[in-house]
Amino acid sequence: MDLDVYRQWMLSVGVSTRETITDILDWPTTYMPWVWIAIFGINFTLTQMFLFDGREWAPLSEIFSKSLILGPCIGIGFWLLFCSLITLIGWMFQRKVSWSRTFTASAWATVPYNVKGIVLIPQILLFGDELFARSTPELNQSATLTLLYLFFLLVDLLCIIWFYIVLVKSISVAHQVAVWKASMVMVLSLCMVWIISLEIFNTLFFPL
Repeated sequence: MDLDVYRQWMLSVGVSTRETITDILDWPTTYMPWVWIAIFGINFTLTQMFLFDGREWAPLSEIFSKSLILGPCIGIGFWLLFCSLITLIGWMFQRKVSWSRTFTASAWATVPYNVKGIVLIPQILLFGDELFARSTPELNQSATLTLLYLFFLLVDLLCIIWFYIVLVKSISVAHQVAVWKASMVMVLSLCMVWIISLEIFNTLFFPL
């Protein structure tokens, strides 16, 4: 497939979600959903390191190396589970739900989430190890760095909200159901992921 088509979909899926996902699902299956999920896995792993203060038990270089090596596998495993839950729960509203269509649509919905990886680069340059640490002495002593940190938290939050909006619309297109039904499917699937993560790993893994 022409790379220009991929680029066009990448730029439009976060804005014209329904039209873009419809076009994507009309094309033959490609490898791109797996690429987006692998990138999602890297960003997801780094997010967990951020939420659970990964710098307290590993140096920054190890955090990045493990995220780059293990992240794609974690992302694929997580998304296969999440997509399967979306498909199973979606059957309550639409009996003709397709797992492959759900996987493709939801994988492309991670494009806004993966913007977090781009936003992470200036944060690393500005905050260094303290971005993943519980103790942040340099950050606490600088009003400028504190304001920048809050700014990036806001950008991160907007990316997450954007991701969920696109995901709901993508599920709606793939399952051919109303947005409110797709919202219920997504919320119930997330709740199932949290229950599974609590039961197996005794912690909550947030897809944030």
